[in-house]
Amino acid sequence: MFKRIALATAAAVLAATAVAAADDHHDKKVVNKTVVHRTVVRPTVVRRPTVVRGWSDRSDFRQGGRVARGDWDRGRVVDYRVRRLRPPPRGYEWREVGGRYVLAAVATGVIASIIMGSQ
Repeated sequence: MFKRIALATAAAVLAATAVAAADDHHDKKVVNKTVVHRTVVRPTVVRRPTVVRGWSDRSDFRQGGRVARGDWDRGRVVDYRVRRLRPPPRGYEWREVGGRYVLAAVATGVIASIIMGSQ
């Protein structure tokens, strides 16, 4: 009877050791993981000035752009002869707006020419 208990105990110890060794081997296993980075490209949204009755809600200082009505009203009329600018065509006017000399249509604010001035 003593032999059976001793053999059962020895078998249990060996089984526990085998399970522990198997678990220990599993912990040391190295797993290779690859991280994939994906770039999401979203279309660029360009906000264009809103045009109401020929005038823009904000200035777009470039040739073909528009001067906002508020900027036009704040700008002062420039004597083109004193500043040595070319004479404006009919319906256009030179204004100094934000340190720039702007030749724009009086009725709509469409810019025909722009010259950077010193502030």
